[in-house]
Amino acid sequence: MKVGDFLTGSDTELGYEVEDAISGVRGTASSMVVFHDGNIQFAVQPKTTPEKNEMHDGWNIDAAQLKFLSEGVNSLRVQAPVVDIALGGLVKDKFTDIEGIATRKVVFLNGCVYYSIARKITQEMKDKGAKETTPHFVNWTQLVKLEPRTLLAPKEVKPASKAQGTARGVGGPSSPAYKR
Repeated sequence: MKVGDFLTGSDTELGYEVEDAISGVRGTASSMVVFHDGNIQFAVQPKTTPEKNEMHDGWNIDAAQLKFLSEGVNSLRVQAPVVDIALGGLVKDKFTDIEGIATRKVVFLNGCVYYSIARKITQEMKDKGAKETTPHFVNWTQLVKLEPRTLLAPKEVKPASKAQGTARGVGGPSSPAYKR
């Protein structure tokens, strides 16, 4: 990869030093988030300064708007295991018995893989006034596949271009995807 190239959305890019093409924020790609709709984001962790010695929160930024600056700490990246859990699939946490849909996959620089599980709202929850549930965030090793369906096929990440206008390729009025 050359300086200025946009990321492709692969976990092999974890650890790279990157820059957001929109805000100019620079930092290390410390985790990668894949959503059930195909959107891929990297958490960009900015460096601290010796004077302040403060830890800053990272920002999740679309992969297609992140430019490669250097290899950074990519050599420290631990290869994540291949996990056969499709986003959109029905899964169950074997320790808590929580069942739901896998809606988000997070891969960390250290090789850990976690999923967010969206649970259905039960009648008991509705009776108590619940309108939504908090996603269950769990290590993949705790999950059992119940139904291998998918909601949407993951999209291929395409780098932003001046012609497209946005990182997701939706573009502006000249784009075929743009609807008035």
